[in-house]
Amino acid sequence: MLLFASALAGAVEPEVVERHAELSMLVTGSIDVDADGRVKGYVLDKPDKLPLAVTELAARKIPEWTFKRPDGTSPGPLRSMMSLRFLARKVDASNYVVRIAGTSFFRHAPDEYPMSKGLKPPRYPRVAAMGGVTGIVYVVARIDRKGRVEDVIAEQVNLRVITHEAGMNEWRVMFAKVALEAAEDWRFIPPAKGPHAGDPYWSVRVPVEFMIRGKTVRPQYGEWEGYVAGPRQVAPWSRDAGKQAASVDALPAGGIYPADPELVLLNPPDQSGA
Repeated sequence: MLLFASALAGAVEPEVVERHAELSMLVTGSIDVDADGRVKGYVLDKPDKLPLAVTELAARKIPEWTFKRPDGTSPGPLRSMMSLRFLARKVDASNYVVRIAGTSFFRHAPDEYPMSKGLKPPRYPRVAAMGGVTGIVYVVARIDRKGRVEDVIAEQVNLRVITHEAGMNEWRVMFAKVALEAAEDWRFIPPAKGPHAGDPYWSVRVPVEFMIRGKTVRPQYGEWEGYVAGPRQVAPWSRDAGKQAASVDALPAGGIYPADPELVLLNPPDQSGA
């Protein structure tokens, strides 16, 4: 945490650093849910790579979770892929508090959702690259029946740099702008089978990561990294609008994910004391 604060903060006021400085870790795995929506079991990927505080917290909290489908019906039995965001915040000289801050659940059925025909990455803003600013934009795109992007928003922009509030907002706007410009030209292959094949449109979530080649060191699985979350907005066309069922930033970069949830967690971490 000290390295994160000193390396990224610069001449920022201490209270700004204190408010924003958190460490983050994305943990992936799978979860089994029974016919009543209760957890039958779960598996974390590469548990030997994870800190003990993370695996112990998961063992306490995950078995307590219950699920339903968005329409309120029983979800199971089923197996779902899951991605969890753990956050660590320093509370004193030698102690941290760890919590599960975000969850996302999705079935591994890529042929039942739009698939990429090649997503051209956005250009890296020159001024951000020169300043060593990195981050990630969570883009949500509405895909029409021909595989074209008919609408798109930047749902959330997270940074790995701490500066004054106005400065961080400028970086978020800058990253969002170039990500959306690139997303307008993305093309997808519509699904030919599955329960959503006949939908009038599909929503996908794509984490677009900005890292400086040769300078940004990507953390290994099970390692903490700096984390400054941005505000969230919900796509107005989303079937999740108003539910906030999934955490936007609990998804690994490099993938394309369905934006409309098939599992709704009834007791998410921020309500369960995690």
